[in-house]
Amino acid sequence: MQEKARNFKFTLKKTSSKRNTIIVVTGIILVMLILAAIFFWPKDRDRVIKTAGGEIVIKEKPPLPTNPEMTGVRLTPGAPSSQDFLHAQPVLKHPDMQFVKYSYQWYVNGDSVPDAKGNILENKYFKKGDAAYCRIKAVRGSIEAEPIDSDEINIGNSPPFLNLKPVPPFDIPGEFSYTINAEDPDGDPLSYRLLEPLDRGIVLNGNTGVIKWYIDEAPADAQGQDEPAPRPEDEGASSSAKSRPEPETESAIPAIPSSITIIFEVSDSDGASVTGSIELNLSRARGSEVPK
Repeated sequence: MQEKARNFKFTLKKTSSKRNTIIVVTGIILVMLILAAIFFWPKDRDRVIKTAGGEIVIKEKPPLPTNPEMTGVRLTPGAPSSQDFLHAQPVLKHPDMQFVKYSYQWYVNGDSVPDAKGNILENKYFKKGDAAYCRIKAVRGSIEAEPIDSDEINIGNSPPFLNLKPVPPFDIPGEFSYTINAEDPDGDPLSYRLLEPLDRGIVLNGNTGVIKWYIDEAPADAQGQDEPAPRPEDEGASSSAKSRPEPETESAIPAIPSSITIIFEVSDSDGASVTGSIELNLSRARGSEVPK
């Protein structure tokens, strides 16, 4: 009985050693297959892992380089005026790259602007006719990419702007006078033009911006309120008078309405312009105006 037990133990030990050898060899083969898949699997293909429940597809992405290389610098707005701020935006070759810092250096007419900080150049550093660009350096950790310059951009003309002010009340009948208050950011000379109405005798000085208009009568509505009601004995005379045609005049001016809007245009020497208007209330004994 003891002899059989020894034989049994010896046989069991031999079987366990063989199994361990198989496990070790299998593990080595699996490790080699995994390493081969890691190093030799195409980077532009998806990796498929088979499991007991099916397959898992893992999207493979090539590793990003460590150098924060840029492909360009974008400046906005594309056609700036002397009233705009310039913004610089770096364009990375690999947009998904993280932990990248940038340093900015602005230049106007070839000279550096040391006081300009960051990716914004304020309009106090340039004027119409200047040329500006930005140089950007990208840094990622201890790695610095080569700096890159944006395209040079020219600063364009700014249109004039209005700062219309109220005027004192004016008499009706009487002369209305108003000066258009306008400025040009670039210091260009301004010219003025009346747009409408053109049939009221309103005069606008093209160099000074002074509007003059002599109002020789009250509006038609106001005149009608002051006229007495017709008497019955006068109806026949008035009807016969109406039947007679009125003589026509070549310079006839339409009756003055209770309100009128004067529209004008202000232009600079480069052709940029702005329009404005003044709405006059003529229904009162003393008029008033509302600039817009």
